[in-house]
Amino acid sequence: MNKNSRTAALVRKFSGSLLAILLVTSSTEAASGKPPRMLVSSFTKGAAYIITPDGAIEWEYKMPGLCQDAWMLPGGDIVLTGFSCIRRVTREKAIVWEYTSPTNVGKTQIHTCQAFPDGRVLFTECGTSRLIELDANGTIAKQIVLKELKNDHHTFSRQIRKLANGNYLIVATGDGKVCELDPDGKIIRSVSSKEMAAQGVRWVSVHAAVKLDNGNLMISGGHVASLAEVDKDNKVVWSFTSADAPAELGLKYTAGFQIMPDGVIVIAAFDSKTKLYAIDKATKKVLWRMENGNLIGNPTHVLVLDGSEKEIGKLMR
Repeated sequence: MNKNSRTAALVRKFSGSLLAILLVTSSTEAASGKPPRMLVSSFTKGAAYIITPDGAIEWEYKMPGLCQDAWMLPGGDIVLTGFSCIRRVTREKAIVWEYTSPTNVGKTQIHTCQAFPDGRVLFTECGTSRLIELDANGTIAKQIVLKELKNDHHTFSRQIRKLANGNYLIVATGDGKVCELDPDGKIIRSVSSKEMAAQGVRWVSVHAAVKLDNGNLMISGGHVASLAEVDKDNKVVWSFTSADAPAELGLKYTAGFQIMPDGVIVIAAFDSKTKLYAIDKATKKVLWRMENGNLIGNPTHVLVLDGSEKEIGKLMR
């Protein structure tokens, strides 16, 4: 069996049909080869997918609700959200544990999680305003009610990440800001949509944030498809917007992203023509892009599986 036959057989095994994701490069773009192997969460499909560099679906898992965040643990298990629950599942799709939001508190939603190499999981729960950490068995080990942020069952928090110093970086979409919290949940720094707008970068449903090695923050602006880096004084020092992108990308939304060591940024584009793409930060050139909303829906989070999933703690800053 040749390589193409093996790829087709693999796709049929996991998805029942050939994957028609379009890989696009041009002579004016950096010759970076094929996209990497990736773990992608799809909001509209309620599922997480492992996608190969050839555009095949290697693995998929459907949640009972909308899936917005997914991580791979060193042993291969996947931790992913399902709108009102979080699961840790094996690659054979057995449930290791499941956390489900309480039903006696009104509407709740879980948009985000972060898994750690030892199996612990961090997430926020919209509707209860809680930041929660689970131990490796899925039991609550820590919880904080974040009283300084607007409580809303949908927009309270779009993303949460724990930093290497023990602080938290939270995207408070309803408040239109990104905040760094101390270990007790107190806001010690914030960047607001008003500050960004005054510098020419708009946020509509601010979605994700990463703290860089230099202390700056890289933040995605949601529906206006902006990605911007701000320094410690909240000054915009770099940005990439739909105006910087080729028109054929059809960018409408910038969701989760991962910054690679070589400066390549891999981006989930959610409600856009292009669903996944990568740019070179230094040149802003598009290196590759993927399209096929019918198959993977609208993705909100991407994790490059180049070996970094074995050291996911390094994704913290």
